[in-house]
Amino acid sequence: MSGGRLELGIGRGAYPYEFARMAGGIPPEIAREQLGELLPALRGLWAGDYAHDGTMWKFPSSTSTPRPLDPAGPPLWVSARHPDVFRLAVENRANLMVAPLMKGFEEVVSLRERVDAATAEVDNGFVPEMMVLRNTYVSAEGEDLTAAAEAYRRDSGTFENLYSTNGKVEQGWVEYIDPSISESRSEYTVEKILENLVFGTSAEVVEQLRAYEEVGTDVYLYDASLGMSLEEELASIRRFGAEVIPHYATAKEN
Repeated sequence: MSGGRLELGIGRGAYPYEFARMAGGIPPEIAREQLGELLPALRGLWAGDYAHDGTMWKFPSSTSTPRPLDPAGPPLWVSARHPDVFRLAVENRANLMVAPLMKGFEEVVSLRERVDAATAEVDNGFVPEMMVLRNTYVSAEGEDLTAAAEAYRRDSGTFENLYSTNGKVEQGWVEYIDPSISESRSEYTVEKILENLVFGTSAEVVEQLRAYEEVGTDVYLYDASLGMSLEEELASIRRFGAEVIPHYATAKEN
């Protein structure tokens, strides 16, 4: 349907609120095991006439339709933080998407080390790409970044509610909690946000991304959930496209 352009990203899940509502309630502690069983099953279903006799699921010979353009299926990306999930991904020839969350660049380095450790341990000839998801804002020249950092801080209140608690949601709206009272409260100061995330002018963002490239990031994933107005966020995205991406377009083509 997409001419082979689809790439599928999956993960074990993170929010207690969502686990409580899936399949009659999924204990979070078995989600990793479910993911481990799901990955090879996906490959089998794409190949066709695949029967599954696992611990979590059992079903007779089945085929997914429409069939993928490539019999091996589309490229897979697995979201990972725990070493077990890194190994699962490499065992199933899936690339890895990692999120440093609010932590500093040292967390990006740590995640790269987890990718390399899993690749070496599995040793199946597959070398996964690493995609890094990071909150990003490309400012205009001379713009004060305090407002962008404050907007991100406010927006993080809903994420922290779902990530750290069972969450309170009414009519689809997640209740806000002040991130300064969360376990990660020390990371939610304006100073830490500007230090840890990729905020700055296009020239400053290009410079920051060089460090991500040097540590082994293959794909940089722009996270735009910043709590800013649509107009402000679109302006940042346009600056990223016009003034940041061209620094990498030629290298990618070559």
